[in-house]
Amino acid sequence: MQLLTRTRSRTSPIGLDLGTRGVRAVQLVHTAQGWSLTTLARLEWRLPESAKNAAAAPAAEQIRSCLSRGAFGGRAAVTALGSKDLEYQSLELPEALTAEGTDVGEAIRFEMERLMTLGDGNVQIRHWLLPPTTVPAPNALGVVAKDAAVLDAVGLCASAGLRCQGVDSAGAALCRLGAALRPPPPNEVWGMLDLGAQQTRVVVCVNEVPVVVRPIAAGGEAWTQLIAEALELSVASAEVHKCEHGIALSGRGIRAEQSTGVGGELANLLLGALRPELNRLAAGLKQSYEYALSCYPARQAGDLMLTGGGAGLRNLPEFLSAALGIPVRRASAYLGETGCRLNLGATPPSALPGFALAAGLAMSD
Repeated sequence: MQLLTRTRSRTSPIGLDLGTRGVRAVQLVHTAQGWSLTTLARLEWRLPESAKNAAAAPAAEQIRSCLSRGAFGGRAAVTALGSKDLEYQSLELPEALTAEGTDVGEAIRFEMERLMTLGDGNVQIRHWLLPPTTVPAPNALGVVAKDAAVLDAVGLCASAGLRCQGVDSAGAALCRLGAALRPPPPNEVWGMLDLGAQQTRVVVCVNEVPVVVRPIAAGGEAWTQLIAEALELSVASAEVHKCEHGIALSGRGIRAEQSTGVGGELANLLLGALRPELNRLAAGLKQSYEYALSCYPARQAGDLMLTGGGAGLRNLPEFLSAALGIPVRRASAYLGETGCRLNLGATPPSALPGFALAAGLAMSD
């Protein structure tokens, strides 16, 4: 009789998020219970934006410096391209092409080359099939990426001493993370909102498949600039106020803050400065959810998870939840809940939103 069954585990590749502000790296171990964090590290760029490419030795050196801050194992890595180097297109393929085992490569390439807006140059094209639905709707999501950008990413990893195991889609990586945090209910459409420094993007998912991936608003740097202009502050001071005070609670179903303290007054001022941008963000999210629900009318709108550096803005989940009428929570709020398959160990849960893309990349097969 076998009294003890050994659980096999597998160390993930290093998820490498090369963002506009710096490097985020995550490594996980995969077991039968899910994913456990082994190490993470971050490093802000110390070079001009124009220098971050495959030929830039300083960028590679900084990636190595970032990895030296954690106990990373092996040389395999998975990274992702920035939004300017790839785009997503919804596709309606003939039913015969969606059958299992059918080679749809040429048909996908023809349609993606017809629709893409990346301009001239060689491209790489991939796709995934979408869950079936009962109404006429796209049945595949295509991804097209600049070939030169893919090669640059591979080359940069190599310069840093890594073996690039894959250049992934950020939309797919974020969806994987969301599904690990909360098993997707079979009757819901759910989403991830990634609030980056330069861009905010939404990933709307059905089951464990992204069906909508698109940028819908400016990023945190633009929000800071709006605050600086409205309050006549320096950008540095505006950033401090944004991080310390967030926005006042306001919106349908939420009573506005009436605090007479300095913090409450500043939060109200920040809300006033950001309200037009926040309303545009909410409108973009509503449009994305409504589109997905029109393709899957038997489902209802489910949770929206916040990731990225901007996810920490105080009262942002409450503002969006009131505007959209759905649960909106930071990704870290799901840790430890029933069904969650990600364990950060001793790492503070508040670290997760900033490392979300890197964690999703580490979950690549």
